Amino acid sequence: MSFLGRKRVRTSRKLSRWARFLRVLRKPGILFLTKKRKADLNSSIITAYDMLLSDGLEKTLSYLRRNDFYHSPGTTELFKAIAATNDVAWTENMNAWLKRHSHSVIRLKPGTDARFLRISFEDLPPVVGSQPKISVLMPTHNAETTIRLAVQSILQQTWRNLELIVVNDNSTDSTAKILAGLAQQEPRLKVLNNLVNVGPYVSKNRALAVASGDFITGHDADDLALPDRLERQVRPLLHDHSLVGAYGHMVRLDETGRPNYLSRIANHSFDGILRRAMISLMLRREVFSLVGYWDSVRFGADMEFLARVERAFPNSVVEDRACTMLCLNEKGSLTNNPASGISNRDGPSQIRVEYRDSWKKWHQEHRNEILYRSFSNLTREFEAPEGMVIPQSDILKVQG
Repeated sequence: MSFLGRKRVRTSRKLSRWARFLRVLRKPGILFLTKKRKADLNSSIITAYDMLLSDGLEKTLSYLRRNDFYHSPGTTELFKAIAATNDVAWTENMNAWLKRHSHSVIRLKPGTDARFLRISFEDLPPVVGSQPKISVLMPTHNAETTIRLAVQSILQQTWRNLELIVVNDNSTDSTAKILAGLAQQEPRLKVLNNLVNVGPYVSKNRALAVASGDFITGHDADDLALPDRLERQVRPLLHDHSLVGAYGHMVRLDETGRPNYLSRIANHSFDGILRRAMISLMLRREVFSLVGYWDSVRFGADMEFLARVERAFPNSVVEDRACTMLCLNEKGSLTNNPASGISNRDGPSQIRVEYRDSWKKWHQEHRNEILYRSFSNLTREFEAPEGMVIPQSDILKVQG
């Protein structure tokens, strides 16, 4: 049975809660969860991961089985993949987990490169017939190791009518050269080059300004999109015109392909393994006319942008709980930076908390208004911590 599902943001979770309650009832002696027991279960994936590192696989699997009623299907197979010592065992167990959360099958290319860099997928049938265009915005900086894979994972989507706009954010490695070569071979790929480094959100804003698609989404330069990612996200928007957006979930892997960014079960992760992939947020083109651009800060602007969308279009963004992306979890990434990132155990860094509190205050003060953010950011409606602010002169240099 597949563990796939969609829900509208901020709508009832009665069905999933009822299913979980029925699973609880099937466990002998367990009728209700105490507050402490629920807290322990919400942290059980992290507990299992620590146990795997210290006590080995068998003890970990025993612990997971005792708490199986609280975990999403395939969790034991995922932990077997983490513990795998060879490609065959890793592929077998990752696919056993993935088939419960997607329609894709992983195949590893031969070679000596790190396992993540050898991931490919079995082909899925392309969508036939007339298709609205999807614009995919991809910011990139010094991504020579992964940029080719990320680009190919978009160009090989089952949804063929797309344009991929990659913004090279003043890279100093061979990223620009790789992109130039790819663009010569693929007319759907457009490359923009920033004269200065401005971060992913200003780069996405630049791409948004030239995007021509009916639907617009994002993708990072170290992410692998599963082959039907775009198709899965656009389908509900085509079937229900009251919906304006959709996003999927991701799992973060290290270079060896092992999931290594597990967390508590919470709003950002319904099972402690898959996480909301806010880069994947796909919106109808007309949404941007009403809410504007991403806030032009260096990091952490996704939730403020989503809050503006939800303000303008209540209950109109669908959350797909399938796995739609495999994301490289690099130590040097913005997410893992201890000063500015998000810890899988401790949550957001202090600078992100300050930024979140600031934009929430602005939203609250204007709770009856639809809020708009411009690209140029010449006037900030709310304060951003100094470490997040990008000089307006740099924004204007790339805005053109």
